[in-house]
Amino acid sequence: NYPWNSRKYFCKQGGSQMMSKKSTTPDTMRVLLGTFESDIMEYPTAHIFVGSKTNGGNITDDLPQNGSNKPNS
Repeated sequence: NYPWNSRKYFCKQGGSQMMSKKSTTPDTMRVLLGTFESDIMEYPTAHIFVGSKTNGGNITDDLPQNGSNKPNS
């Protein structure tokens, strides 16, 4: 198990991560958007973890930026 009590699921053929599930929210499955073949209609509403982004990770839009994964209040 990972420190945040999650389990990751991988593709049997290619080995890519497909989804994850946290033990603290057992009824919720997190599916990675890269696994979908169709167009994705959702758009980002904020940038999270910007306090630990890479040096070259410049953000050039006007979306809210949060230092962690918690929304601004």
